[in-house]
Order: sequence, then C-alpha cells, then structure tokens
Amino acid sequence: RYLARRIAYPFVTDDEAAARWYHRWFHGVAANLESPQGLDEKICWLKVHDRRPRLSRMACKYDAREIVRDAGYGHLLKELHGVWDRPEDIDFDALPDRFALKSTHGARRNYFHENGQAPDRDALRDMARGWLETDHDAQYGEWAYRGVKPRILAEELLPRTTQDGLPELRVWCLGGEPRLIRRGSLPRPDFVECVSVVQPPVLHHLTDRIRVADVLERIRVENDHVGELAGLDRA
Repeated sequence: RYLARRIAYPFVTDDEAAARWYHRWFHGVAANLESPQGLDEKICWLKVHDRRPRLSRMACKYDAREIVRDAGYGHLLKELHGVWDRPEDIDFDALPDRFALKSTHGARRNYFHENGQAPDRDALRDMARGWLETDHDAQYGEWAYRGVKPRILAEELLPRTTQDGLPELRVWCLGGEPRLIRRGSLPRPDFVECVSVVQPPVLHHLTDRIRVADVLERIRVENDHVGELAGLDRA
C-alpha cells in the first residue's frame, strides 16, 4: 500500500508532507506547522497531530449517522435506503425514483438521481466500483479515512428549493464557540451567499458572493483563542 501511494502520489510521503503540499497548492505557501497562525494552518496542524479514534467514525458517512442518532438527533437524518459492500449488491429495485448514491470513505463521490427515469444500473455500478477502489488517505494524507471501510450508501435525496440548488448552512467552531457561519447553495459549495463572523453579541455580515477561502483567510484567530484547540502552548 505504501509503495502504491508513493507511485500514485509521490508528494504524499506522510501526513505532514501532505498537509504542507496541499496548503501550498491552495494558498501558494506551505503550511507552517511549527507555529500555525491562520485558521487553515491550524486545521492542517490538527490533521497531522489530532489522532482521536472518534475522528475515523466521524469521517465515515455511515458511522456518522450512528453518532448523530446516539446524540439524540436521529430524527434529523435523511432516510437511509441501503448500504452495500459491493456494487453488485446494490438493490436498485428497492430505491425510490429520487435518491443519492455516495461512497462512505471520501469526498466528491456522489451521484444524485432526480430525473424520474430508470437509472443506468451498469453505469452506476461501474461508477461505484471506481469509488471503492480509491484511497482518500493515500491521496490526501488524511489519516482519519485510514480506518473507514469503503462502502456504497444510498440516502434520501432532498428536493431543490432554489434555482441554484439546495441551501446549505455550515458553522465553524473554535474552542466550542461558533466563530463563522456560512450560508450557500449546493452544488456550488465554493461560493457563499452570506458569510457572518460571529463576535458575540454582534453578528457581522461580510460581502455577498465571496469565496469561502477568502473569508477564512480574513479570520486571523489569535493564538490564545486556538491554543487549547490545537494543543499548542503559546506565550
């Protein structure tokens, strides 16, 4: 497995190298993991050093459902139509006219069926087979995916409520406190309609339709706010 990763992704020699490389790819400079300053650098630090086993459960789309249910919020989950270890086992006859098909062990591996026509079963099985053959950890150096069992998941497909797509709300928390609230529309998750920086008790609204990466770059969280989160001791 290690040799295959070095051949396919030579820059991902280990988790730390991956964190530095991808930060350079997106921001033009390698992540400073010795003294992280910006929010993205602190997230990179956590990806390398935070090894709580619970994170692997949270990274798995199927196990994450159990975490939500155990916390008492199972009523908020989308309906689960099925989960399978092999593409050949997908029971298309049991799926409704609208459904979402996805892998449990990575990102950007989704298929949304909403046109009311019969799905191309062979094509979808081939797509799912490709998903199961990918290794998210080997490509991105994100160790939490290392223990996730690759499976195929079918869930309820939520209806689109706007012309742009499905409304989405995300909340970034630091030290257990909400610091950034983002409202956007799928399937264009890189852009936002409204972003708010939370500085209690006032909610400050930033410019409309700006890139999420630009917003995160503006939030230069001081070390005393994130030191405990990142496990870093700062003077």
